[in-house]
Amino acid sequence: MAKPILVLIVDDRTLFTGLLADLLQKLAGLPEREINSAATLHEASEIINGDQFLDLMIINSQVADQSSYDLIQLFRGKFPDSHIIGVSDDKEGVQSLNDAGVDSAYCKPVPLSAFFNALMQVHPK
Repeated sequence: MAKPILVLIVDDRTLFTGLLADLLQKLAGLPEREINSAATLHEASEIINGDQFLDLMIINSQVADQSSYDLIQLFRGKFPDSHIIGVSDDKEGVQSLNDAGVDSAYCKPVPLSAFFNALMQVHPK
């Protein structure tokens, strides 16, 4: 059996993370997924610094009114080949996500195809 794709969703809006996690689990035609979520940058950094390999991180440009730049750098340093999707409420947030080094950044609402394509590109290690 193939190893599941491990996804981390970082957003302080728990309704959004819950809906997105549910949606990602229901996408057909993809390998099994294991979804983790974090509502704070501290919680996310603990998950990143844990012992699990993460294949994909989906992160909001602002989490609890803090920039996600440092967390993106931490994730990229530990998992250089993993994918990062950034989401934002505005164009300035999208630019800051791109500056931080995400693979792709979108203004909300994010097209479902963006998540599907990112999961299709992930090859569990």
